[in-house]
Amino acid sequence: MPFGGGTPSATLSSLIGLEELLPVGADGAWLMGLMGLVPPLGGVAAFQYRAPDGYPLRFSHLLTGLVQAGACFRFDDGQQQWEAHIAAAPKFVQDFGKLDDLDIVIARFGGE
Repeated sequence: MPFGGGTPSATLSSLIGLEELLPVGADGAWLMGLMGLVPPLGGVAAFQYRAPDGYPLRFSHLLTGLVQAGACFRFDDGQQQWEAHIAAAPKFVQDFGKLDDLDIVIARFGGE
């Protein structure tokens, strides 16, 4: 069942032509991607990533109906702290840049 009762906004099979940039197995064989719903007027949403480990966050807009999240947050259980990925920010301010299977991500849309 999709996280939060939503449906995927897009699937990895819609990413034709990006195979060499995506993790092994993200070639359409997986039927799931980001599970959750993008808020139509902007705001905050929770997603669960269901696909191969190592999916680059720079392509996350392809999994959310071409809507770019301004920021993504993921809780690191081991460190007991939040990690952040801010769209268009320099790499040195990013705590993470890739998604692994079953990651839960909080994303902020709009209002940039």
